Amino acid sequence: MKINIPKCSLEFFNPETNKVLEREIYDYLYKHVFTILFFYPADFSAICPTELQALQKLEKEFKKEKAWILVISRDSILSHKEWIEQETKLDNFPHLMATDRDGIILDSLWLLKKKGDFSRTTIIVDTSWSILSLEIMPYPIWRNIDELLRKIRSLHHVYENPEALCPEHWEDSSDSISDWIKKEKKNAPRDPYQ
Repeated sequence: MKINIPKCSLEFFNPETNKVLEREIYDYLYKHVFTILFFYPADFSAICPTELQALQKLEKEFKKEKAWILVISRDSILSHKEWIEQETKLDNFPHLMATDRDGIILDSLWLLKKKGDFSRTTIIVDTSWSILSLEIMPYPIWRNIDELLRKIRSLHHVYENPEALCPEHWEDSSDSISDWIKKEKKNAPRDPYQ
């Protein structure tokens, strides 16, 4: 399924440089094999910094899998800056923070529940803007960032091995189903009637 986000400029805050940028979202998405659009309800909330902190802790792992993360809320750029400065859990936060005041992205995908409401939505897209994964969690429930990384690893494995099938709970160190089938065929006894 292709994602259909209207061409729009968003403001981005870069916590590493403390700079504000205004760019088309498309400018970033073509540079990475996978892009994770990580929507969160609000700055200065109880759950959101713990999710972002978990993303930060696994940043190197996501980069290794060629995934780029963009965190997005309706909060203003000023709010993002103040939150980063005040929230100790987000010291050295490495990801760009976008502001989507009007809910353009989620609204264009019919994922905006009501005016002013950003659920915990995670969308993984590839360079052609195809949606590879979509997860929506209600406000009071945290997302599992380890599971998000497992999905990215699986997607990367299949990206590099198009014939691969990744079973439930697949980890990057384990065989895919196609690897297992190849091993079974190789080790299967030879049919004496062939």
